[in-house]
Amino acid sequence: MPTIPRHRIDFKYAAEVGQKMYDEKFRATLEPQEFGKYLALDLESGSAALGKSSTEAMAAGKKVAPGGFFYVIRVGFPTTFVLR
Repeated sequence: MPTIPRHRIDFKYAAEVGQKMYDEKFRATLEPQEFGKYLALDLESGSAALGKSSTEAMAAGKKVAPGGFFYVIRVGFPTTFVLR
């Protein structure tokens, strides 16, 4: 797992790492069963936590990886949020 230096966060790079991690490790197993839920991925440890909302997923993720650096994605959707 690549380490992302916290003092120089490149959000585009973090999003690329998170999306790649989701595609390779979680997409195939989660999309059929957990469609529409939110997944918080810790980019440093590779741990993940699900929730019915992004807030719930983050709270669960922080229990698994306190101090983690998270990427949140909505399972089965092209984007996590829609702005209107």
